[in-house]
Amino acid sequence: MTIQINNMRLAAPVLVIFLASCSGNTQDQVVDIPQEPQENTEAAEESSVEARPGTIWDGDNKSFGGIWASAAKPDLDSISIDIAAEVGVEGSSAFQIQVAGDNWMGVGYNFLDLWGQEPGLDLRELEGMSFDIRIEGEKLPKDLNYIKVQFTSGGKSEGRAEALPLTIFSNVNFADGDWHTLKVPFEKFVGTNIPGSSPFDQSQVRELSVSVAPLGYVDLDMYIDNIAFYR
Repeated sequence: MTIQINNMRLAAPVLVIFLASCSGNTQDQVVDIPQEPQENTEAAEESSVEARPGTIWDGDNKSFGGIWASAAKPDLDSISIDIAAEVGVEGSSAFQIQVAGDNWMGVGYNFLDLWGQEPGLDLRELEGMSFDIRIEGEKLPKDLNYIKVQFTSGGKSEGRAEALPLTIFSNVNFADGDWHTLKVPFEKFVGTNIPGSSPFDQSQVRELSVSVAPLGYVDLDMYIDNIAFYR
């Protein structure tokens, strides 16, 4: 299955989400997702669901949610996000993000495909999110500090956390063409925000986003696989 996006959001219908336990004896938690937006913001906030550790997206067995891609200057720059086969860890499917340009470009993965004041997941009992990432290309950024991650929360007041560089969480060379597992703790983002948005709320988490804001022209492919919560 391939999904092409250019400066727009794709919203695939989602009815349930399975959060698998990391233990050998897996028992999936089934979370019912409302098909219509909550009219009452208090009801939306109360309907957030406490999540457990485990994989939430691997492109093969778990591939629910909504995705988007956007460029600050779409007439000059290009970014797309696909679900591509045989490009992931050990030949599995993965997100393939194609980036070409020299201005801000970003993509996002919304776990529940819920937007606006709809609820997120309560992740206060979890430490963070991990995912596998691989970066390669003809023109890589001079400074990997300009590849950043951030989280968005929903509920009563939508919040978007400050975007933080990959290099804050690990000193490996993410652009060496190999797979690396990145662990991103939520505590680095809680209470932070970007101008014009509310602070990030760990009790209503709903989206992971990755952005590139290079100091010069880049032409690269970024692959993301095995997105999971950890404790």
